[in-house]
Amino acid sequence: MAAGSQRDVEARQVRLPQQGRPHYNGVRLHSALGYVAPNDVLAGKAEEIFTARDRKLAEARERRALERQAARQQAQAVGAFV
Repeated sequence: MAAGSQRDVEARQVRLPQQGRPHYNGVRLHSALGYVAPNDVLAGKAEEIFTARDRKLAEARERRALERQAARQQAQAVGAFV
């Protein structure tokens, strides 16, 4: 291997981890951090994210309960007319 190509390989080995770091720390959710990105934890946003997540889950549960209730009422209404 020529000396120039060895330097290219070494440069790529240094560059690749640095290129992946923004994704790893800023986008990727980490299970050890409660599925929050490390940058968000460091910025103090974890509690805000957990609160928003809990609110969205509660809204989804309520929406599903209302949908099930409406489906049951519709089924009962259709059954009453048959």
